[in-house]
Amino acid sequence: MKQELAQFTAIYIQIVAYLVEYSFQIVGAVIVFLIGLFISRRVSLCFACSFDVSFLTNKSSRFMDSSHL
Repeated sequence: MKQELAQFTAIYIQIVAYLVEYSFQIVGAVIVFLIGLFISRRVSLCFACSFDVSFLTNKSSRFMDSSHL
């Protein structure tokens, strides 16, 4: 019985050590991902505000009309 308890304790300590080590890496990766997502949304909003869609539509329609001649 004491040997089984010692094995269980050893396995428990090893599992806890792995969880402590890798949980911080996972939390760090999630934080970096969320920061990147936040920055990319801000950048895309800046480009969306400064980009005029009607300019692109007018240019592409004139290009398509001239290519069919």
